[in-house]
Amino acid sequence: MKRTIYLAIGLICSIYSNQSYAQSTASKTARFANYPKIMYCNAAAISKLFTIKQGEQAVLNFNDQLSFKGAIVRKISKFNNTLQTLAIQLPELDNSILLISKRTATNNSEVFIGHLYNNKFSEGFQLIAGKNGEYEMVKIAVNQVMQPCNL
Repeated sequence: MKRTIYLAIGLICSIYSNQSYAQSTASKTARFANYPKIMYCNAAAISKLFTIKQGEQAVLNFNDQLSFKGAIVRKISKFNNTLQTLAIQLPELDNSILLISKRTATNNSEVFIGHLYNNKFSEGFQLIAGKNGEYEMVKIAVNQVMQPCNL
């Protein structure tokens, strides 16, 4: 009887230790630590990206000193082009993905949203509307946007 109890306790301990090991996450690097917290870009420059074909190179300039360059790896249009999304792979940033969506309203005004992220890094950027037709790429902590899966 004592032997069965010891086996059960050993089994329970090994299950708990395996579970805690499986849910541990490796530390991620702060790849964008030297980048500004906010970078500015005008709507016309973002809109121009949507004229580039899938597979071609795209460049998005920020603050006249920083730019993201890469190939458009995916381009999707839905609802008679009123919703468009493109993904740009950035080789200079360890193949991070810049994902931007454009929504066109009935009055032909355009609204953009987007993210720049890489699952290797602890930080990324979020594209949000700013003032006077400018957009801001705001530095974010990736773990606040992409919650870990605890299955």
